[in-house]
Amino acid sequence: MVLAFVLVLFRMSNWRVLSGIARFHVWLFRGTPLLVQLIIIYTGLPQLGLPRLDVLQSALLGLVLNEAAYLSEILRGGIL
Repeated sequence: MVLAFVLVLFRMSNWRVLSGIARFHVWLFRGTPLLVQLIIIYTGLPQLGLPRLDVLQSALLGLVLNEAAYLSEILRGGIL
């Protein structure tokens, strides 16, 4: 919920960089299937040099990022 509210604030900001970051996050996580996101987080992040997360950490990270994208659009619509 906190990440979604931050995304809403970024999206409604007049600064183009912040708004662009929020739009990209929402576009990426709403535009790809959740299962693909989870697989990329679990297997792809270690290939980029980041430490390997266990299955539960990867699942929670993927679900939080995905849900924040959907919830931010709901909150933004409610505010507008």
